Amino acid sequence: MGHHLSDRTVGNILRRHGISPATQRKQTTRWRDFIRAHMDVLVGTDFFTVEVLTLKGLVTYYVLFFIHLETRRVCVAGMTPLWCAKTRPSPVTFRKRAVFVDRFSST
Repeated sequence: MGHHLSDRTVGNILRRHGISPATQRKQTTRWRDFIRAHMDVLVGTDFFTVEVLTLKGLVTYYVLFFIHLETRRVCVAGMTPLWCAKTRPSPVTFRKRAVFVDRFSST
């Protein structure tokens, strides 16, 4: 944002709002406790491939899915064939599909 602050300034602001310094926060919150406390809002994502028999023969599709960690509900957000150069999986292609995460987690 174009503002330069010293570490001391940031520390003062955090203390003013009741937030302890990072070294103390690390000591008080274990990773396991953090995950348990936020399980209702955490979503994992990954790809897998599936072979589909089409009129053009066997085609490999990449499938993007999300899983809500608390409920274990899975949402398939999109598929794209490997052979199609325009839809080859890329971060840009599937970043657009991430909109499903919001819809998925709010229902």
